[in-house]
Amino acid sequence: MAEACVLHAAPQRPVLIGVLGTSLSWGADLSNRTEQAWPFVLQRLLRQQPQFRNVWVVNGAMRASSADFAALCFDAMFGPEWTDASGAARGPRLDLALLEYNWSSSPAQIAALIDALHARAVPAIGVLYVHPVNVHRVKTLRHDPTPDKGADAAGRYDDFARVFARYGVPWLNTSAINRKLGWRAVIGPLLSAAHITAEAHAALASELLALVHRQCSSLHEQLAPRGAAPLASRRALRGAGGRGAADRAAGAPRTSPIALGGVCKIGARSLGSLVVAAESFFPLTAGLGEGRTTGYVAYSRGALLRLAVPKPRVVVGAGATGTTGGFLSLGIERSYRTKATATISCHGCCICAGQQFDAHTSKKYTYLQRTIPKWLYWPSPVLTTDSSSDLEQDCIVEVLLADITNGSRLFVKALTFSPPRAGNKSVSVGTLYSLP
Repeated sequence: MAEACVLHAAPQRPVLIGVLGTSLSWGADLSNRTEQAWPFVLQRLLRQQPQFRNVWVVNGAMRASSADFAALCFDAMFGPEWTDASGAARGPRLDLALLEYNWSSSPAQIAALIDALHARAVPAIGVLYVHPVNVHRVKTLRHDPTPDKGADAAGRYDDFARVFARYGVPWLNTSAINRKLGWRAVIGPLLSAAHITAEAHAALASELLALVHRQCSSLHEQLAPRGAAPLASRRALRGAGGRGAADRAAGAPRTSPIALGGVCKIGARSLGSLVVAAESFFPLTAGLGEGRTTGYVAYSRGALLRLAVPKPRVVVGAGATGTTGGFLSLGIERSYRTKATATISCHGCCICAGQQFDAHTSKKYTYLQRTIPKWLYWPSPVLTTDSSSDLEQDCIVEVLLADITNGSRLFVKALTFSPPRAGNKSVSVGTLYSLP
């Protein structure tokens, strides 16, 4: 394997691989996910090889989630910032990210996640999960069906492949596993539309290991901007001045995690740090099913949740008027079982356009989705004031439960506040959850 392999462990620390994905990577529907899910199998396969014994796989997959949360909440998911060999502060240290989101996410969300990773000098490998058959059609048949054309990554799956190709991200097409094992061995007797069997997880981990071997020496090329030092020069710099010197020569970003990612609060404990008032909203942390995201829940019309959004420590986005701001979005549970609508509005020292959102979906799933991002900003006079704990100095986001049917709930699980992307765009909220 080439000497520039991203997984070659430095003597002073372990090498970390982070898995960012959905319930498939988390290990849903397995009898023992910590033994059978592909990230854990991959860890064992790596540790069997002497050169990879200091390589660790961290499973950061979240059930019922999509790639936009990983893009906006990466720093929150993978821990606090660290200091590199040059003394520069950086975001969470991952040496490689494995991405499995294409069943739940849109190509635009995958692109936003890769942007976030590359801004932090983290190369990636994609997992293009291609379901072997039309599950809903299979349930009506007595005999083995012919696998759909989707098994060969046809149609919409090509959009994900194009994203990976544009960013130079190597990717694994699981169609090979479908053909090798057969559809019954891949999805099992439960005929799951989202999950695969332990046998298929093992095959996926084995294929990923082979892909890492093939692509390892070229992964750093994802991060080399035009005009950057060639790979051989960066290799030499790593030996002479550590990772910091190599990254500076390659033009790696030096921006702090806050400037890169804004604010992300996900889960009851993290979101609770922003709660200043909760009328008929309660933290819900139990009875959700293992691996599901916690949050604040309400069951009655008129319930009110007030969240204090912290002022940015840096200028997130600035215009000609001298204001500063970013895109505000809430993460809510959407479900076919729920019929509830709510409104979002801003008060105090900040301004945003109000909106109404619907927690109901006609799709037969329950999942986490962001509300449409709205621009939230602090008028310029606020920027000159000192930080204060007084309520009038806070930016308050109010969530009001406007309407709900008996037996339903409104479940708020996250808040994100993010800087604009290129072209003053926000991260897309579009999600698939629409396997035929």
